[in-house]
Amino acid sequence: MISHEAGCRFQPRTLRCPGGKDARDTGSCLSDRQIRAVEALSSPLRWKYRLASGERGYPGFPFLSGADMSTPLLGMGTRAPGHPMPKDSGYGVQFWDQWVRYFVTRDPAHDALAVDPRRPGPWQQRISRLSALQDVNDPDLRRFAEAGGKLLLLHGTADELVSHRSTVEYFRRVHARMGARATGAFARLYLIPGANHVNVDASFAASYDSLSALESWTEAGKAPVRPVVTDSIPGHDARTRPLCAYPSWPKYRGHGDPASAHSFTCHSTPPQT
Repeated sequence: MISHEAGCRFQPRTLRCPGGKDARDTGSCLSDRQIRAVEALSSPLRWKYRLASGERGYPGFPFLSGADMSTPLLGMGTRAPGHPMPKDSGYGVQFWDQWVRYFVTRDPAHDALAVDPRRPGPWQQRISRLSALQDVNDPDLRRFAEAGGKLLLLHGTADELVSHRSTVEYFRRVHARMGARATGAFARLYLIPGANHVNVDASFAASYDSLSALESWTEAGKAPVRPVVTDSIPGHDARTRPLCAYPSWPKYRGHGDPASAHSFTCHSTPPQT
């Protein structure tokens, strides 16, 4: 379970099969094609046109953070994308397939893989228009904060469906728009190592009473202080970790029970630029 995913510099080529060939019989190494797939999914995707939010890319997925990217419903699935789209090809491409056919082209027979998100051609204007309806992530939260609103954002760093890196990018945009002090007065972002999208088959199934924390902050003015998240996976003996406000992350002190939040400290690392 990687506590600081952004600091992980593992190179998938260290798992290369002899000759770069596929070792389906053992699954103990990666072929050259598999390595290219891992690197592509882990790398940022950029495009030249504007979305309504102003974003020009997606930051890639935490492929080497404990996420099981082979599950049929999430991640990559167990079969390559195609047309028609196989049901076990992974939720991400299933979403793209449905969105392109029923939202972008409005043609159920359209081959979704024929639309390149980097160069969508005749569909570029339509995609930009849809983003104004479906991708509302304005970082200007001044009216929300002035009305007394409080915001707790929690995201698992092993999320195989929605990259936590995109949430980090949004939170950094909020900081840039409103300033660090103003943001800290009403918002927190907590990244949870090992937690995935649905808390099933996760390295760390996060359990945290965020509703009570939000209620206490909103109604009593008590901001979260050293919150702790619990692993609810049976047999993990209720492991705990501190919830560290971004950009800090839980670092092991070097002694003590590694299953206890008391053995970790929230370590600050300057955010990447």
